[in-house]
Amino acid sequence: MTDNVLNTLFLNLEKWDGNLAHGEQIINENHPLFEQLKQQDIIFDSKDSQKLKTIMTKTMMIRTQISTEKKKVVKQMSQMNQKDKMVNSYYTSSQDASFIDRAF
Repeated sequence: MTDNVLNTLFLNLEKWDGNLAHGEQIINENHPLFEQLKQQDIIFDSKDSQKLKTIMTKTMMIRTQISTEKKKVVKQMSQMNQKDKMVNSYYTSSQDASFIDRAF
């Protein structure tokens, strides 16, 4: 059973195409499988231990990329908000009525 769970985890990770949404989907699919492994009191042999290390490394790599991209998006959104504030401020101040004394 443990071998089957490890193989499923591994195969799910191998399907990752670099797409962040797909990476999140894979992590969500693998979460119950990790929980299943945690609940079992298992002593892994060297082959399974190596496979588990590979699975954990790939999972962390996906999570790191997702986290990095999310930070980039948040930064870009913040920059967009700042630009919008500047534009709105300029637009609001230019909408104020101005009186010009032509006799001057």
